[in-house]
Amino acid sequence: MTIHIALLRGINVGGKNKIKMADLRKTLESLGLARVQTYIQSGNILFESDEEEATLRQRIEQEIEKVFGLSIAVIIRTSAELNNIVESRPFSDKQIAEAEASSEGESLYVSMLLEEPHMERIEQLRAYDFKEDQFHVAGRDIYLLFHQSIRHSKLAAQVDKLGVPTTTRNWKTISKLVALSDEMADRKKSPKLSGHEQVVEYMNNLEHPLKQEIAEVRKIILSANEHISEHIKWNAPSFCYQNEDRVTFNLHGKDSFRLVFHCGSKVKKITKEPLFKDTTGLLEWVAGDRAIVTFTDMNDVHAKKEKLIEVMNRWLEATRSDLAD
Repeated sequence: MTIHIALLRGINVGGKNKIKMADLRKTLESLGLARVQTYIQSGNILFESDEEEATLRQRIEQEIEKVFGLSIAVIIRTSAELNNIVESRPFSDKQIAEAEASSEGESLYVSMLLEEPHMERIEQLRAYDFKEDQFHVAGRDIYLLFHQSIRHSKLAAQVDKLGVPTTTRNWKTISKLVALSDEMADRKKSPKLSGHEQVVEYMNNLEHPLKQEIAEVRKIILSANEHISEHIKWNAPSFCYQNEDRVTFNLHGKDSFRLVFHCGSKVKKITKEPLFKDTTGLLEWVAGDRAIVTFTDMNDVHAKKEKLIEVMNRWLEATRSDLAD
């Protein structure tokens, strides 16, 4: 799949068009985009997809309007296109240093347009007197070099009037996005993560109000039996015994989370009666071969620790593959 970078115009600026990046990431994940990650609050999203740019842009814009009620222009570049922007920088180090010496903030920016502007619009832009400020047009990207401030520049204002949707980022942001896209590409080439590594990565990226509690329950489960292993299954950490999933997190709730006890995909015999008598009272049976345990906070986790260890081992024993008919 191709790595894309979506750049949103005008969000989280001056208290307007507010969108939380965690919510934005979940919204794009709901569209089926892979490996979605965001960078800072200005609306920069990296993801993987095999879809065409026009289709991606339309789907993302429509979903943002549906979920957040905002009509936001989305500009998309592939990682290769973004790399080319950096490699094709038209201004020399000396020119940039001179601009930075007098600038109130960042000096070098790039405006990324939806499509190439008409040549007559470019000619009109070249006819303006922008004093020391400079620009260079490269297809649907325009490099901008400011000697004072982008906020007070006539050049920045005129670029916005080219008749094409555009969004602008400073060089620091663009360079970081290139680095992030390169890291994403390197991870694709790296060996497949082990089950444990999958879970570690998942937990590092997890955003959940009860993240510490989830981590503590994971720790308890792994300590319950030395033969338990872990990996990611059904988009959550899952724990295996004899190479079969036996217990899996359900993290859809925000005020609580669950452990789902089950028999894995290869168990042949399904019983209507509970697999065993739970003397701890911890399990909530939803079927003969399926039960859940709910946790609400750290005190709840600690209170259920010993019972959880006991039912884990009872469950593993009751669902051993060599006992299945």
